[in-house]
Amino acid sequence: MDTLSKTINEYLQSLQNITGMDICYHDYTLKLEQSFEMKNHANQLCLKVKKKNRKGCVMFCGSGGEVDKKIATAANAWLHTCPFGLKKIAVRVELAGALAGVIFATVVNSPDRREDDWYADRCQMLQAGAGYIEKQLQSDTAFSATRKSKIQNHINTHLSESINLGDLAAELNLSPSRTANVVKEIFRKSFTNLINEIKMKRACFLLGSTEMPISDIAQLLGYYDQSHFTRAFIKTQKCQPKHFRNSNHKSSQTLI
Repeated sequence: MDTLSKTINEYLQSLQNITGMDICYHDYTLKLEQSFEMKNHANQLCLKVKKKNRKGCVMFCGSGGEVDKKIATAANAWLHTCPFGLKKIAVRVELAGALAGVIFATVVNSPDRREDDWYADRCQMLQAGAGYIEKQLQSDTAFSATRKSKIQNHINTHLSESINLGDLAAELNLSPSRTANVVKEIFRKSFTNLINEIKMKRACFLLGSTEMPISDIAQLLGYYDQSHFTRAFIKTQKCQPKHFRNSNHKSSQTLI
């Protein structure tokens, strides 16, 4: 589990212990790795209701459901009773003004003191919890620019090798699954497609600006042989490397 996910999951667990409520978190950024219990309403009361009316639960608490619509304009935590009689508190988490997630807290035991005070305290705790998660997400976003440079540099410096997602994950101090998501968030494409794009840009540059043999370019970019490189090049550029070179050659200067 990556650092961001671990930090937020541990915080939510401690928040659950402090409030005495069952807590789950719906992450709409898709940044977090979560346990089944932490991302679903997995307490016995909710599970009992889901067996009878799962669709109704999803329509109310699921993504784009009634809760999301209500808290989109709510100034604070929303204390409510769901259609199935369970007392809950919902708090939105924002990132750059958009809904990034929702903290759900379900009452599983009766308040140990006057109800109004008990709920007011829990609402404050959960509101503070949402603020903490927002700060963690903001910090993670601030790292995106740095991560982008690290990802590009890692690929560029290992083009002649077999580029492994696990190696990049280790460099970013993230899990492989989180690394794959980060690449997609930043570059809007998969890790494999990003590698192929960078390789093809380098290939076009070398073909158009140097006299380097195509077989050497293939080796430099980590392809098994010239045939493998040619097939990959045709797939993206719609022409053979030698034809591209003939049409785009700009210099006889060999790249050192």
